[in-house]
Amino acid sequence: MLSSVQQVNEEFFKLFHRLNIGGIVVNSRYAKKSSFDYVEEQKNQIYPCISIQDFAPTIREGGYVDPHEYTGGMNSDNTKAFVYHRPTWMSFRYDVSIASKSYKYFMEMQQYFAEHFVNQLRFVFNKKTFGDSEVGDIVPYTVNITDIPRTDGIFETNYEFDLSVWLYAVPPQEVDVIQEVNVGVNIMEPQVSE
Repeated sequence: MLSSVQQVNEEFFKLFHRLNIGGIVVNSRYAKKSSFDYVEEQKNQIYPCISIQDFAPTIREGGYVDPHEYTGGMNSDNTKAFVYHRPTWMSFRYDVSIASKSYKYFMEMQQYFAEHFVNQLRFVFNKKTFGDSEVGDIVPYTVNITDIPRTDGIFETNYEFDLSVWLYAVPPQEVDVIQEVNVGVNIMEPQVSE
């Protein structure tokens, strides 16, 4: 269950950490794009590389925040229940850029991204393996690809990912279930006044 923005970001960043493409381990880094960073990044940048920038998540079109609480799920002896909020349908956007000085290696990186990211329909976050099966949180996404024109001899392509995430931002709370209701009635004699 995806329950925080940080958790979604960490799961996404793990997908690109130390990828082995064409026998080379590719470094990935967080890209903080501003007018002050460009010159610094060029001085000490190691190629090939993957740069990732995240954006503030937003509620998807058609999604909403449900303020109501719901009760569901009981323990085995029916003494505890869970009060929960419905998840919010969120959009998480990321820019992932691949860059290389070698055109041959750049083509290998593009091929790797085509096989593992562009031609897939979803990510599996919080992945657990049981025998031959994998389970986890299914996160569908779309990706837009843009070539970045550069004049410094670097080949670069940007992949804009838009993830569709059901975020359980408020954790369920365990509450006691009412076991017995005692209702007492006192019958009073009517008083007659003379």
